[in-house]
Amino acid sequence: MKHYLSLHARAALHSLGQLFEKRFSTLFNSVVIAIALTLPAVFYLAVHNLSEISQHLGDSNQLTVFLDTGINLKQARQLARTINKRRDITHVEVISKQQGLDELAQYSGYADTIIALKENPLPIVLDVKPIKRINSADELDSIMTELRTMKGIDLVQLDLMVVKRLRATLDIGQTLVRIIGLLFGFAVIFIVGNTIRLELQTRHNEIEVTKLMGATNRFVRRPFLYTGAWLGLFGSILACLLVTAIYSSIQSPADQLSGLYQSQFQLSFLDISDILIIVISGMCAGIIGAWLYANSHLRRIDLLS
Repeated sequence: MKHYLSLHARAALHSLGQLFEKRFSTLFNSVVIAIALTLPAVFYLAVHNLSEISQHLGDSNQLTVFLDTGINLKQARQLARTINKRRDITHVEVISKQQGLDELAQYSGYADTIIALKENPLPIVLDVKPIKRINSADELDSIMTELRTMKGIDLVQLDLMVVKRLRATLDIGQTLVRIIGLLFGFAVIFIVGNTIRLELQTRHNEIEVTKLMGATNRFVRRPFLYTGAWLGLFGSILACLLVTAIYSSIQSPADQLSGLYQSQFQLSFLDISDILIIVISGMCAGIIGAWLYANSHLRRIDLLS
């Protein structure tokens, strides 16, 4: 076992030394691999953050009830008490016409125009909060239908369709992440494989002599597999650095946009498991590419001999 492990350690160090001797070629191949891994990683990060936004929207099952313009504040409060008696409603808040106008002036950007209005055109609004267990579209639609039948209510609104469309789009995005990741994984295999192919051609005579001296295909193939693993490792580390740089560049504008919408949402970064997946995927793709091309080359040598 010690001899077996020493052979692997020797092959790993030898392949690493070969890569450092060809620094420019190693750097070039590592950058190309990094770009191939960065694109699906960034796409995954975007879909992951959009998914968190979708979950945040979906957790809010609040209904907005617009009353008839002829309903006064006293009648609105009486209607709110009636709605609050329902078992499926946990809280009802009355927003007066003036409160609605003040909020519109504060967040719309047209404060001067709104102040100039001679009369308030807004209706009284009720913010209706169903109990937490009610979060499906069918249950909420049932409550909305019942509220619409009540006297004095003009409109009941819940933007479920926006959430549904966003989640449907995210399902497509997650599928595309898998497809793009698979395609770029094949790209890494071919990049590493082409590097190994050139290395095999350069060391063709050395390999033939080694095999004549009794070396097995496994022994000859081993350093090339480590070369592929090292290239995959270097490329995946660079990919993580590129993703970090992209995340850092958009974090501040995203925080500003979130502040404009009065939201506490913050961009999330890749966690440890995601980073490990990138690194392991890069190394596995490198090993597979090296194994395919090394095996093909050794098979041709065996046939010729």
